[in-house]
Amino acid sequence: MEAHRQTVLLMTILPTNTTPVASAGSDQAVTSGSTVSLSGAQSSDEDGDTLSYTWSFSSVPSGSSASLSSTSSSETTFVADIDGSYVASLVVNDGSVDSSAYSISVVASTESSTSSSGSVTQGLATTTIDNLFESGSRIAAVGTIIDEDSNSWTVPAEVRYQDDAMPCHAMPCRW
Repeated sequence: MEAHRQTVLLMTILPTNTTPVASAGSDQAVTSGSTVSLSGAQSSDEDGDTLSYTWSFSSVPSGSSASLSSTSSSETTFVADIDGSYVASLVVNDGSVDSSAYSISVVASTESSTSSSGSVTQGLATTTIDNLFESGSRIAAVGTIIDEDSNSWTVPAEVRYQDDAMPCHAMPCRW
């Protein structure tokens, strides 16, 4: 009788680590001098690993002395001390790997008296006189709109114009 040899192969399957995802919410438009709150609480790790947080500024307006209240907690604050754009960055780590950086823009501007006929909502884009039009809506970023009475508005958001709320009613506008 012939003996049969058996080979036993033992394999250890190591779980793969999924890269965590940083999330710090939506861009914000605030009044200069305001305290801005940022939260990374919506950041996640598919593997359920505990996250550590690293906050930093990617950019601040020239002349700003803004600093983050914490660089290593899930939430942080800063004072938007002057007009301009502040870009904060959040990276989370699951103990093994860093997430991609998540950037959040905060645009600070001084309150000014403006007409209340249009509505302003949160968001960023670019404003020029050429991209204003009589009806509908248009995305506008930090920029300035000057109306026919020489009133100047800093625009840190999406502006939705109603037909009768435009700074001028004939295109091209004559400033």
